[in-house]
Amino acid sequence: MIAEKERLYVEPYTDGTTRGVAVLSVTGFVEFYPLSEILEEKDLLGILEAANGLWTLPHNFKKDYEELEIRYCKFCDKMIDQPESIRIDQEFTDDVIREVFNDLVAVLPDYIYLDDSRIYMLLACFVIFSFFKDQFSYSPRIMLDAEYGAGKSTILDVMAYCTYRGHKSFKYTPPALITSISNYGVTALLDEGSKNLRNKDNGAELALMLIGGFSRNDARSVKMVGHDFTKVLSQNSFTATMCAMLDESPTDLIDRSIILPLIKSQNVVRLKKVGEVRLGETEEWDDLGNPKPTLERIASRLYALLMLSKSLSVRNLGTQIGKGVVFEPFYQKAKRYLETPSETDTSGNRYAYGDLYYFQETPVISGRTEDVILPFYTIAFPPMEDRTLLELLIDLYINVPDDFESTEATLIQAIKNQVELRIKESRLRSEIDPPPWSEVRAALIKISTTDLHEEYRTIRIDRDGWDHYDIESAKTLTAKIRRMKLKYHTGAGNKSYFDPDEPNFKKAFCSAIRSKGTAPVKKFFGKVLREC
Repeated sequence: MIAEKERLYVEPYTDGTTRGVAVLSVTGFVEFYPLSEILEEKDLLGILEAANGLWTLPHNFKKDYEELEIRYCKFCDKMIDQPESIRIDQEFTDDVIREVFNDLVAVLPDYIYLDDSRIYMLLACFVIFSFFKDQFSYSPRIMLDAEYGAGKSTILDVMAYCTYRGHKSFKYTPPALITSISNYGVTALLDEGSKNLRNKDNGAELALMLIGGFSRNDARSVKMVGHDFTKVLSQNSFTATMCAMLDESPTDLIDRSIILPLIKSQNVVRLKKVGEVRLGETEEWDDLGNPKPTLERIASRLYALLMLSKSLSVRNLGTQIGKGVVFEPFYQKAKRYLETPSETDTSGNRYAYGDLYYFQETPVISGRTEDVILPFYTIAFPPMEDRTLLELLIDLYINVPDDFESTEATLIQAIKNQVELRIKESRLRSEIDPPPWSEVRAALIKISTTDLHEEYRTIRIDRDGWDHYDIESAKTLTAKIRRMKLKYHTGAGNKSYFDPDEPNFKKAFCSAIRSKGTAPVKKFFGKVLREC
């Protein structure tokens, strides 16, 4: 038995009849112990019991790990003549990830119906990310946005079956979530997100936890514990997170999330439910006559790959688990491509991402956008689906659908209309290119909150068919403007005008455009966004 002080990592598992734990030692080797051998080990029993109530234990884990270790040794033998610059562990990891990714994309449609097949790729990346989140600095939230019956809970059920320690919750509080994440690293699968965020007792604290947990640096919190509150307890809420929503979420949370709009399916084909087909009970076959993987087997292989990567890391780097072993080279490669400046070809057309993708008129990916997109985009590199996934992420995160009709989005549209009108008047032209900040600033100075309210009403009536009685009051609209931190001051005629010279105005303006603007609005303010 590995002594407690020599245990670096513990993973509970089951073979269908017996539970046990796999233990990684400080020497980098893994030992498997069935329940009967750990009855005197309170810490191992504790994590095994916690796992039994929080997440689905991996099946076939011991066998998958042993097969993966043998496969790695054979892979090393084949790569022995390769240059030293070739990362064998990286090449091997990519090889396995490619298989797992393709299996997930093939199997998920059996359980989930989606109109856009690219979203299966995103869900596959989310599953893989949940196992290797420690290799990244940011954890984008996946928000499922749909009406009742569109399949939000079904997706969460499936994710609970195949993500790393996936735990689906219906009712939850911030302390309970933070404890389960900090102590056990569970993947947070949050159903009924809108109801929990609106909870008057815990909603605000829950939103702050989800916002802070986006960044590894912001996810750590401390609290005083003990009967006299003299001890400090540090907790970490950084994990993969998926949340089902019905209503609008806090702007700061949306800014850190990828929104998946789901449409209620009219598909009459009955899809599988997770747990109906258990490993070994019914074997299915694909079109080529090969055994079709199950969610359980896919999850088990990912658990095995995670354990093997930690083991190799310890053997190579002492006790520094996971430092640059799994994804870092691809992370750096992806980052270079995203930061490659646009180039001009012989025809004079502008393209983004250098000679890799040739995307025309694609917004610059940097800052928060890069933080949200890069993790999933990076995972898609090995299976060569990075371009397809990048296109999807641009559609979901950057090019917000044109029918995005929230109050904030419509206010941003109203600002764009008023700015464009004033710049056209100053230039004496009916068509204008994206203006620089100097022109936008000059236009904003002339726009009052009254002008904005009138423009908002016009959009609601002309675009949305609203009646005057349906439109929010001026007081409500002004409160929304203040919440976006767009400062204004009292000017001529006792009207309130925007104050673009206020130190933080430009930053708040760009943030509002990025988080709530539609694709045409972002294109119009493209030069301003690049300056921020």
